[in-house]
Amino acid sequence: MPLSSVQLAVPTDVFSKIICVGINYRDHAGETRNEEPKNPILFTRSLDSLVAAGKPVLRPRCSETFDLKARSLS
Repeated sequence: MPLSSVQLAVPTDVFSKIICVGINYRDHAGETRNEEPKNPILFTRSLDSLVAAGKPVLRPRCSETFDLKARSLS
């Protein structure tokens, strides 16, 4: 089936919990200008924050960027 004939959706179940790990590798700590955390930085994502392939990503008006500068939690 050609990709152009299907509509891709967000690949998750409505009963899923999404737990993410922030600054989880050295290069990313450098990219964010933060020290490597001593403990994992965990955060959650809500299902309504996910976007299917090819769909627009909306930035909140109150923010100039999509990625917040991480703060050290150590």
